[in-house]
Amino acid sequence: EVVHTEARSFIIAEYHPFRNQSHITSISLNTSSKKLYVSSRSELVQLNVTNCTQYGSTCEECVLSRKPYCGWDGHNCTDRGTRQ
Repeated sequence: EVVHTEARSFIIAEYHPFRNQSHITSISLNTSSKKLYVSSRSELVQLNVTNCTQYGSTCEECVLSRKPYCGWDGHNCTDRGTRQ
């Protein structure tokens, strides 16, 4: 994943969806479910693009992750779409 700002671009995540060195033949992002679908000639993988909980336990760590779907809810780094 890459986030672009006016000043620069940031690589915020790198995925290796297949167990072997298969070539990716198709990529599709479902924005409503926040799932990325990646296929090769023999596999189809579904990836969750939020995974906000892996970006630390402080507001600073969460914000510095630059994940567009993640935000700090006062206690945790969480999916912005599920905050109350």
